[in-house]
Amino acid sequence: MKPERCAPWVRTVLLASIVLTALPASAQIAEQTMREFTGCDSRFFSVLAQDAAASQAFSTLQRQGEIAWIKVQDRKTAPANQIDFTVPVTVGSMKLLGYFDEITDLKEMGRYYYWGFIVDGTVEEVMTKLRPMIKDAGRLQRVETDYARTELKTGSGDWRAINTAASSVPRKNTIERAFIVESMENNKLATRVSCSLQGSVTATVLQKERPDLSPTELPDS
Repeated sequence: MKPERCAPWVRTVLLASIVLTALPASAQIAEQTMREFTGCDSRFFSVLAQDAAASQAFSTLQRQGEIAWIKVQDRKTAPANQIDFTVPVTVGSMKLLGYFDEITDLKEMGRYYYWGFIVDGTVEEVMTKLRPMIKDAGRLQRVETDYARTELKTGSGDWRAINTAASSVPRKNTIERAFIVESMENNKLATRVSCSLQGSVTATVLQKERPDLSPTELPDS
């Protein structure tokens, strides 16, 4: 006796069910996590560790003690210093497409540390959705199509607000911290939302502001 065959429509339904089951679930993180990110300090890494959805959202999430961070393959080499998310990560009404974590040493011109997200949409589209989550948003400066909020640190002094373009080279013996929303050269439909520490960045400052960095990634002086 031959086994009965499923009707074509039954096979179609079964196949569709299998495909839907195989699709990864959408991921979402708390708006508070993004808000702390825009502060561009160590608080982001602490709040990321507390975000219950972070482990599902970021497959390369690393944890150590009370902090967490999104790991890239190599901070000092492109394209290994960026990862693309398998599934876009939702925060508010924004879609995060990827994460980057870059270290560049330009010698006399200073050290540059950038970390942040690739977000779906143009700069203006992203700003409309992101602005309510940005700390101290009233201080954002617009330069052409981009936005930045900057602070300056001299010696052991505190960070103080300044109004300067994030693309400018910091003065000697100073450190600038910036929150930046800028267009991407290779993708006009996506936007870089980043934090930076740049200039005469010291190991002491990095240990406080970037607790995710390993000792081997800190400058000698």
